[in-house]
Amino acid sequence: MSDKRANNAIWKLVVHDGQTPGDRLAEIIDTYQELRKGQPSKYRSIEQLQTRQEFEGVSLQLWIRKRRSYGLFPFVRPVLESDEDEAKLSFTTVDVCLFVCTEASLFATTSGAGYRIIENYVDYGFPFDMAKRLIANNFKAADVREFAGPRTSRTETYRQGYSISKSESFGKVWKKLIGRLNSSLLPEASYLAKIIDPNKPPALEVKSSFVLRKSLNIGQLISLMKEMEELPEPSVEQDRELSFLDNLYPVKSADLEKTLQRALVEDLRLAVADGKEMDLEICDPGSVTQYYAGSNFKISNWLIPGDPPDVNDLVSLIRSKLGKYCSDEDSFYKRFMSLHISYTTTDDDESTVVRSELHKFLHGQVQVSNKSFFLLDKVWYKSQGEFLANLKRDFIEEVFNGKNPILMHKAIGFVDWSDVDEDGFNKRHAKDHGFYYGDKIFARSDRGKVELFDLLKPDPLNQRLYVIHVKDGFDANMRDACSQITVAAEVIQSDIENGKTLLSGYYSEWSSSPLNAVKHISLETFLSWFDLDEIVYVVLCSTSVDFASESFERERLSSHIARREIIATRNEFKNNGRVFRLAHTKRIRSR
Repeated sequence: MSDKRANNAIWKLVVHDGQTPGDRLAEIIDTYQELRKGQPSKYRSIEQLQTRQEFEGVSLQLWIRKRRSYGLFPFVRPVLESDEDEAKLSFTTVDVCLFVCTEASLFATTSGAGYRIIENYVDYGFPFDMAKRLIANNFKAADVREFAGPRTSRTETYRQGYSISKSESFGKVWKKLIGRLNSSLLPEASYLAKIIDPNKPPALEVKSSFVLRKSLNIGQLISLMKEMEELPEPSVEQDRELSFLDNLYPVKSADLEKTLQRALVEDLRLAVADGKEMDLEICDPGSVTQYYAGSNFKISNWLIPGDPPDVNDLVSLIRSKLGKYCSDEDSFYKRFMSLHISYTTTDDDESTVVRSELHKFLHGQVQVSNKSFFLLDKVWYKSQGEFLANLKRDFIEEVFNGKNPILMHKAIGFVDWSDVDEDGFNKRHAKDHGFYYGDKIFARSDRGKVELFDLLKPDPLNQRLYVIHVKDGFDANMRDACSQITVAAEVIQSDIENGKTLLSGYYSEWSSSPLNAVKHISLETFLSWFDLDEIVYVVLCSTSVDFASESFERERLSSHIARREIIATRNEFKNNGRVFRLAHTKRIRSR
């Protein structure tokens, strides 16, 4: 029997300031034992096996728990002659956690379901920090979660090594990356260099753990852990080349998720009670287009204004219905978490009521312990490494200073925002020469009912058509605007390539809108706009703060979600050969 084990996953566990690794390990075990008292069926009994302490500078603890698995027995039991055959079909599974305490760090490697014992204590940034010090930007495979597009996740396998650029990381979360060790990064006298062939470096797997795809015995694994503590910081060049590793990553701890949910609801309570601003949006995580085409919106049994409602509508309703609970944080939290949202959607003349817990329709960001966390589509994320600093720098560069900046500097006639809401702004704008109204007018597509634009501006002289979606503010609601304009662009482009049948059908309702009817635009003219040389898809936002790079440098416009959505949408449009722009108009009315 070989004493080596292949593909050992190395987890690093969080040790708090002022704690020793040994103290942290004792805390983890004590916490598990307390949980077991309350839920013995979920938290099986754990036992420590005695180990020899043969490795200098480290101490080991080996913990196991046993679980009985019945395999196929429950399934085949009805056809068995005797229940005594249960023993032949069932077996015992052993979950193992080997803890390695160094002077400064606490590591673990596991087998079976041993990971479940440590999952609330894992330092999820560690594998990506190690990757910056060891991996080459030449990847073999990746598991990716996407924020935009029709797919939520996918696995990519590359025939040849693939270098990932920073720009394509926006809009993605790297769930797993598989690449090669860059042996040139290893310091002189490196232990790792002694156990590999530098001409055939092993693969590295980066996910919640760090895996060197090589068979190692326990002594080699411990030596590797000790060396990982001492690896030099990545060079400026390496840091820049692998900056895409600084990204958003899902929160894994159920306890932290509960803390973040409480923090989000507390921010909402303060917004209701004191008018505190918060970066929050409300939208159906399953379908943005369906939500914006919905009607008869209710919070529990209360009709909510807005069609669809936004966060300001939500705050107003909560203030009127739950205002008396705002003085007590716990009471407000319990009441809010019991609320539901429902709305009616119509497709092919059939109405369906969509119903969900209200908190699952919230998206936003919170600060906990001076760290930023983001709730997007029911999943909590945290920023890793220099992600937020990189995001601000890249946003300012690409929006304001790039060779082809995202922000439209050339005015096309947008007026100041002095209106109560988006619909009022759109209607007032559509009265001006050159703009046409599209708010709440829906095209029927294979994606359901789609709002193609809020405003449309043809510019035949310059052979451009501007397709515009409008949002008041520059905050989390940019997710809605970017999702809407992405779907609209896909639907419009597909219809242009297939004879404009959808646009022809859409024209009937569009031209009968009073704001458009008075302009007497023929079907032929309307369709001809979509034959102009360039279609420019525009998200128009309004802020009272100057929309300039200085406002972002000084965090006067501070929404990380909005910044990320704009860059991700620009990249997606660019990859699909389409033009996306951001535009701004001055708000001269308080929100």
